[in-house]
Amino acid sequence: MLLTIVEVIMRKFDLPSFDACRMGHDYGAADPELGFAPIPGSEVAGNKLNEHGMRGPLLPIKKKPGNFRILFLGDSTCWGLGVKLEDSFSALATSLIAEDNPDREVEYIQGAFPGYSSYQSKVMLKKLINRKPDLVIFYVGANNDHTRARYFKDSDIPVRSARLHATWHKIHLLRILEVFKDKIYRKFLRKLKSRDARARVPIKEFHENMTWMVKNVTKHNMKALIIIPPYSNHRLNRHPTIPKYKESLKAIATDFNIPVIKLQKIIESQDEGLVYFSDLYHLRELGHKLTAYEIRRVVTREMIVENSGI
Repeated sequence: MLLTIVEVIMRKFDLPSFDACRMGHDYGAADPELGFAPIPGSEVAGNKLNEHGMRGPLLPIKKKPGNFRILFLGDSTCWGLGVKLEDSFSALATSLIAEDNPDREVEYIQGAFPGYSSYQSKVMLKKLINRKPDLVIFYVGANNDHTRARYFKDSDIPVRSARLHATWHKIHLLRILEVFKDKIYRKFLRKLKSRDARARVPIKEFHENMTWMVKNVTKHNMKALIIIPPYSNHRLNRHPTIPKYKESLKAIATDFNIPVIKLQKIIESQDEGLVYFSDLYHLRELGHKLTAYEIRRVVTREMIVENSGI
């Protein structure tokens, strides 16, 4: 009887107010596979998303014959958080490659989004591969993968999302037990795990995600280019697992014999305050410009575009 009364009271006041199974983000709506997804036509960090929920030009799903299409996958830096669209390395690199190839139209799809890890990039590739990009550029593993998971790994998102529709989840008493368990894990049990095990995407899963993506890109006769993100001294000191992610990217590039851009040395030759914003993570205009010119150099010298028909 007491439990029934408590359940009625909790339902009346919609308690518990917190539910780790409810996905969502300041930048997007809840999504059962991604966790959170961009809302078409919405505004994100002062930028209006197009009808496909992406930043940048609205391209038709079907590519026009003869066009060279580039797909960018990654996080907020790849998306261009903090800079104008035309100053992001995705837009700049596309314009530079177009200048080198005036006889053919070069276009790009921005498949990156703020807060995304390699897990979400993998999902995005599944969704966007039917748009038949000629080249896929990966800027993955910069921050979100090795950032500590709050309650669960990114790969657990579908399972957590499914719980919302489970019969037991409608019982508020059981839901509060779940919340209590999550809180205990976050406050205490998580600290007993290794730093890698606490990551949103542990290094083993990161390697599996990247391998799957590159394998599927090359399987569809598309070109792939991996950018190994640069890290400020502050980030390197704060995240000692970063070298593992960098080595994973290098190994995958070697295994699949695809070009790789190592931005660290290029960025280190500049003043960190001019390259990064105050968070010492997101790139300023100069950082995007350096990245764009490096993409152009690799694409031109390694004949990625030429081999694709230009």
